[in-house]
Amino acid sequence: MVMRYLNNKSPLFWGILYFLIIPVFATVFLFLPTETWSANSDLENWWDCLYFSMVTITTLGFGDIAPITTLGRLLVAIETVSGVLFIGLFLNALSLQQSKIISEEEKKKHEENIREKERAKLLRHYKLIEPIINEFIIAIYEITTPLSNRNFAKIIINENFHFNDMSDLYYQSLKLASNPTKTVIHNYYEVQNKLCHNIERLLLEIDLSYWKNIEIACLNFLQKCNELDYSDSILGNFKIKLGNQKAIDYYSAVIKKYTGKLQYRQSNTMNQFIALYELIKYNIRFIEEIRQDFDKIKA
Repeated sequence: MVMRYLNNKSPLFWGILYFLIIPVFATVFLFLPTETWSANSDLENWWDCLYFSMVTITTLGFGDIAPITTLGRLLVAIETVSGVLFIGLFLNALSLQQSKIISEEEKKKHEENIREKERAKLLRHYKLIEPIINEFIIAIYEITTPLSNRNFAKIIINENFHFNDMSDLYYQSLKLASNPTKTVIHNYYEVQNKLCHNIERLLLEIDLSYWKNIEIACLNFLQKCNELDYSDSILGNFKIKLGNQKAIDYYSAVIKKYTGKLQYRQSNTMNQFIALYELIKYNIRFIEEIRQDFDKIKA
């Protein structure tokens, strides 16, 4: 307990204390009786006492002034021991301070090395994720752009797309690289699931504590994809008929002409598409955010 207290003191504290006791003992020596000192000792004023105090605390001991009484010798011994003790504590504190600085520098360097390794791993993961994001952008473009307006030579995602723009989600994709038997909505969910899987790997394999904004964005993305997941219902419409009409044709027509307020209602079959609309809006923002974050890391 005592050592911990002493070790917590700075070198400046012990340095000040060391120099402070010099005038204190000089003042004490000044008020001692004359017979305390040998006959040839010359302690006529405070400055003489200060000189003797400095010689005593530094253990130089020139011998020109010497105590001859028990009290005098005791006081001189106390100052000498105090000086040696405080100098020792000063040097110890200085050593501890230097060790702490070196330790902090080594710790900082170690942290930087770990961070750089994690950064390299993160960028390697992003090389795998980036093509999927580009694929996801195309899938989002398809699902939010009516068939007649699609131009794959110039893909621009519009975050402000309207609910009615999703009316052709059940039709085949016109993207040349896509499987011609797959619809726009099938492509969308396929790419989204692929991206979710890679984002999960990113969170599990990389220490994202150095990039909290990316960690939060990825966690929110996964949560949102799960929270607004109506894929079973939306894809299940391929197998359903509403009267004599296919469910996919019915919902495509309803989405195209829909003018009501977008809000969830109990037992409302449009809830599934409202959720999809909100999810796509969120995913567009996520893509923009994650791209900006990785651009900063690359820089």
